[in-house]
Amino acid sequence: MKKFLKFAFVAIFVATAGYGVYASQRAEAMSDLALANVEALADDESVTVECPGGTDECARVLVGNTVHLFYKK
Repeated sequence: MKKFLKFAFVAIFVATAGYGVYASQRAEAMSDLALANVEALADDESVTVECPGGTDECARVLVGNTVHLFYKK
């Protein structure tokens, strides 16, 4: 009886470990929305414009709680 319990325990452990390896190797493709979000976060958001009067800083624009600075090219 002890041998059977030991064998059953080992078999369950091996099956669980095998399924864990199988599940971790399955590649799940990113959705189009998630991929678009990653690309949007990776884009450079700096904007340069021509400033009147020869100053380096043209404008500060508050959008939500973020201040965007526009600089001379």
